[in-house]
Amino acid sequence: MAIQRRQSILAKSEAVHATDPVPVGTDAVRAIDDLSLEIITETGDVEPIDAGLDGYEHVEGLLGMRVGFTTPLYGSGAAGTAPDWGALIKACGFSETIVAVTSVTYAPASVFGAGATGYQSATLYVQDGVLQWQLQGCYGTVGLATAVGTFPKLAWQFVSLYERPTDVAPITAPTYDTTRPQPCRGLVFNIGGDTPRASEFNLALNRETHMVRDMSATYGLRAIELGRMAPTGDVRIQEQTLATADWWTRLDTPTNLNWSFVFGATAGNIATIRRPAANTVGGLRIRDLSIGEDNGVKTLDLGFSLGRHAIDTELEIVLT
Repeated sequence: MAIQRRQSILAKSEAVHATDPVPVGTDAVRAIDDLSLEIITETGDVEPIDAGLDGYEHVEGLLGMRVGFTTPLYGSGAAGTAPDWGALIKACGFSETIVAVTSVTYAPASVFGAGATGYQSATLYVQDGVLQWQLQGCYGTVGLATAVGTFPKLAWQFVSLYERPTDVAPITAPTYDTTRPQPCRGLVFNIGGDTPRASEFNLALNRETHMVRDMSATYGLRAIELGRMAPTGDVRIQEQTLATADWWTRLDTPTNLNWSFVFGATAGNIATIRRPAANTVGGLRIRDLSIGEDNGVKTLDLGFSLGRHAIDTELEIVLT
């Protein structure tokens, strides 16, 4: 019997795209909220022109998989050690640079490759106590949601090759990270040199995934490829005087703004999402503005997009 709240996800980077690296217990990911697992189907319908009212059976076509889940945003607990979601962010098109005992930096990459040279696809093992899915060639995108009264959450969406499930073969001693996610308080927000009072912040990577169709592939799907990304987001701040920060001018006369959002203050569990230092021309640009309220307090809701300076410099995630 499968219990909704008793499922397991293991994630491991692939040295070769769509080649199973065999995740083990230490590759367990601490997932939260609900897990969604969907079969992608593309079928051919045979439409008759005859005297009958009924049609013919469909012809089976392409098959793939789509999986979504959420994890907390946190560090590994030790500076310079990758978090358990490292394989996931690399499968969203990020490179990984590790400086021992100091930091782990994730930055957008344009080519497949390990370490600081490129991104890597991932294999996910998903178990629900009855069945196990081995999802190979996973690529996807991620979004970050934060709000006062909770903790930062990463929402993942991946596409993979299709593989029939098997009866579950229990993973030996899955090991889950016990690092506590930081609450959304005591944070440091900087937008264009200003530090507004923010009650909510959301960021979406919007990374494209492309299914490589191939008639010689068993299920019509040969591989998954990563496409472009166009990061966008929104932030809700307390209404300010124009003398403090003129967001209206930043909307009608677009300006690229330096920005950084820092979650946490304890070494090993500090996550900084920011414009890279090398990006001195691009940055955060306000794209829409509306007036709202939060618990009876007037707010400004700012929508934004992120721009680059050189190639792959929209943003970076630094864990220290």
